[in-house]
Amino acid sequence: QRDALVSAVRTHLPEWSFRVPDGGLALWCRLPRHVGTDIAAQAELAGVAFAAGPVFAPEGGLNEHVRIPWVRPADELEEAVRRIARAWAQVIDGSAGQLDRPTGRILVA
Repeated sequence: QRDALVSAVRTHLPEWSFRVPDGGLALWCRLPRHVGTDIAAQAELAGVAFAAGPVFAPEGGLNEHVRIPWVRPADELEEAVRRIARAWAQVIDGSAGQLDRPTGRILVA
């Protein structure tokens, strides 16, 4: 599942950076902009829930990061990343909030 998530992020979000972890259950991605909270909120509109970096920074910060666990089946992770990529594009181009709601929710948080 980790490898499926890594592959999907590399394919659909090539501008995001990350280190492939040796263990754990999540991929921490660094965004080229400080919009982690916006991406998480927009992805939620697309039916995908995951955590933005500020959730893990009680004193502020980390908004250039998101944390995506790989605890779902590979096909769900692929679909989740496709939806996250659409959310990313909408946040970046300023049309956030305009996503059509898909059927089904993917909780990767």
